[in-house]
Amino acid sequence: MTLQNMRPAMEKCVRCGQCRAKCPSLEANEGNVPGWEIYGPRGRIQLAIGLLDGKVKSSTVVQDGLFTCFFCNQCVRTCPSLVNVTDVILETRRHLVERGCAAPQVLKAHENISVTKNIFGLDQADRVDLWSGDVSDLVESHVGKPARTLFFVGCQGSFKGDLASIPVRMVQVLDKLGEDFTLLGEDELCCGNPMELTGGAEEAIKALAADNVKKIEALGVMQVVFSCPGCYRTFKTVYPPLLGKPLPFTPLMFSEYMLGKIKDGTAKLAAIEGIKKVVYHDPCELGRHLGIYDQPRQVIKSIPGIELVEFKASRENCNCCGMGGGVALHDIKVSDYQARTKAKDIEETAATTVITHCPACFQGILKSCESLRAKGKQVKVLDLVELVAIALGVA
Repeated sequence: MTLQNMRPAMEKCVRCGQCRAKCPSLEANEGNVPGWEIYGPRGRIQLAIGLLDGKVKSSTVVQDGLFTCFFCNQCVRTCPSLVNVTDVILETRRHLVERGCAAPQVLKAHENISVTKNIFGLDQADRVDLWSGDVSDLVESHVGKPARTLFFVGCQGSFKGDLASIPVRMVQVLDKLGEDFTLLGEDELCCGNPMELTGGAEEAIKALAADNVKKIEALGVMQVVFSCPGCYRTFKTVYPPLLGKPLPFTPLMFSEYMLGKIKDGTAKLAAIEGIKKVVYHDPCELGRHLGIYDQPRQVIKSIPGIELVEFKASRENCNCCGMGGGVALHDIKVSDYQARTKAKDIEETAATTVITHCPACFQGILKSCESLRAKGKQVKVLDLVELVAIALGVA
């Protein structure tokens, strides 16, 4: 795919502006007021056309316009002309990166993934050790063993200390359910999602895809369970066309996997003391990109005593937490502005616990709750994996 190939999609845009009403990045600024047109979907389409026709030159202003899209897919959902705006934006980012027109930290992330196979540039030997200390014996006995199910941890869960609880609880849940599972350990590579979202080379992503799939297939795996929607979407929708063949295993988001276990009677969830009124945040890549809304809610509702409330804007209308689309990599301030907006949504629900289903969203919601705590409101944030682990008595 090239930017030239995207021209028919660009030319479908009639500049009606319906996308403006839903785009979060337009108001992701200090004053939370509508910004310049280049920070919205139709403005980004015009930038893409201008770059293609040579009427717009690569610049830091153009970078800001294109790299502050949260990849939330609100524009695609609302466009009456059926323009796949996010596809155009991703291809335009690639066009810019090929010309070296991207923030240094974005280009560095691409280099890290290409060289060290993870976005943080850390040693692959630490991919397991950094999160598994509390469950080292359990993890060591499962790494690299042939099994029916594989847990794909992802770079965020593997290397970010404040997210370590998610993979820890995942392996504990799998063990509790008697699942025949395995992990790739240090052989697991970045899925390629951060490169895809920020204009990385397609060949580099394809190489990661081929290597990950080959290693998983070698273990005789029938299903791969994910706790990260970015990894899940990349495997499910990016890998097959990139590799030119279907996956030799079934990818499942944790909520899909868990709901199956609840329905067949394998998993019996108990009431949780101190957690009553909760609200669920729909991750953009899981919701608007993949249409998974019901499964996480059904898992939550299966826990006795929990009252699930909804945001005023929920499901396909759920507001982005600010951590999507690689925006935090380009400019963390823009992500923080959006997190502040999300805090208002959380406060309106009067929920005491926010449930996320994404490590990136977990970080965004934590930022949102910081501003609520400053106002004296105590709100707990849990990933769905952590919530289930508590209900199963393993946390």
